[in-house]
Amino acid sequence: MGITIKQNNTITKHLTMKQFNLEEALNGAKLITRGGEFVTDIAQFESLQQEDNILAVTGGKWGWYFPDGRVNSDSNCEDDLFMYTPPMEIYVNVYKRGGHMFLLGSYESLQQAHQNTEHSGYIKTIRVTDEI
Repeated sequence: MGITIKQNNTITKHLTMKQFNLEEALNGAKLITRGGEFVTDIAQFESLQQEDNILAVTGGKWGWYFPDGRVNSDSNCEDDLFMYTPPMEIYVNVYKRGGHMFLLGSYESLQQAHQNTEHSGYIKTIRVTDEI
């Protein structure tokens, strides 16, 4: 997991995407490609005499996929399919004491974080997310 700090003071964690599950996908679960495009339609054509019998639409374009969600059976591609998981978001307070900076607390809202800034040395509150 890599962590980068964006200019708007948002810490972004880049996490591993959830593996594609054909059954969940065909039952309406939200999908996303490795490159970040959302899938709008997906169908399986079991009667086709080919291994890549999954048809999916992303960004207005369609493509064939293997049952594991990959475009190519032997290499990764920006169009490979994954299960979409909503981004996690928390707020943490930043403090400075004795020449050291540290994070304290984990809050579900900005309001909660601001209500818990009674410790000395408070600097600011930052938003932490795993959005890509």
